[in-house]
Amino acid sequence: VIWRRKSDPNPLTIGRRTFVDDDRVSVEHVPLGPDWHLIIKQVRLDDEGAYECQISSTDRDLRRYVYLTVKQLIPPQINITGTTYVEKNQKIRLICNATGAGHSPDSLDWFLNGQKLATDVEKKMQVSLMEKTISSILEVEEADMDDAGIYVCRTSDLQIASTRLDVLN
Repeated sequence: VIWRRKSDPNPLTIGRRTFVDDDRVSVEHVPLGPDWHLIIKQVRLDDEGAYECQISSTDRDLRRYVYLTVKQLIPPQINITGTTYVEKNQKIRLICNATGAGHSPDSLDWFLNGQKLATDVEKKMQVSLMEKTISSILEVEEADMDDAGIYVCRTSDLQIASTRLDVLN
């Protein structure tokens, strides 16, 4: 069994032997088994392309092609936008936007000075996660002095962003 890149006449592997100077490339085969798997570890964008598996016998040659698509993961990002200072009794509105690496975070949590925040009807504070988006809005209808401090937004995959909010008297 020979594995090669379609764009290169030189083999990557023949049988269990590797013919490229690349430790990431190997072949996996169970003795007497029918499968010969080409293994490429730590795949890179330049590994994308067509690969050929060739099986030679005395009667015929079989060739099969597979196409490897490599998708670049977008690194996770998180940020907080909104008010950085308000006057006492004004509305606070902070928005946390986050993206995950390959998937959206499952949830977002808010913290003020290290304490996790939740919706508080008495204080007219609302924490909500917007459906089918990766945003959370924290609103306080009437800010008071103890609403000042460091606000942190944390995703379920532990991305963190913070902002300082000052309440002016």
